[in-house]
Amino acid sequence: NDAIGVKLSDEGQYFDFAIDTKLDNATSIDYEISIIKDAKKSTISDNDIRIYLEKENSGTYSKVFGPSAFKGIKEESELGSQAGSMILNKVTTKKSVVDNYRLRMWLSDSSSLQNGDYAVEVVVNGRAN
Repeated sequence: NDAIGVKLSDEGQYFDFAIDTKLDNATSIDYEISIIKDAKKSTISDNDIRIYLEKENSGTYSKVFGPSAFKGIKEESELGSQAGSMILNKVTTKKSVVDNYRLRMWLSDSSSLQNGDYAVEVVVNGRAN
């Protein structure tokens, strides 16, 4: 269930990634994190999956999205996330920084499935201002 899913901490139960923004000639950077379902590798329906994203602040991870089922956007976003992808977070930063994130996915407790696959690609789209 969600209470257990948000705490998954064993190796292989979460995906850590970092976004390194560097302001050279810009005053700010807007970026959004989205995921795209890999339909060829996924045998589990979107409603049976729960998605949860956290961001690290001073050594502690805090919720920024979810838990939620996968829900793709209808049309491309302003920053370039493609139609069908799911936007998990939008950020505006006014300084060079490395943001650390942790993504977790698990099978919903309302699912009757015993096994299957669900694959996503993490995509970051951004724009310097």
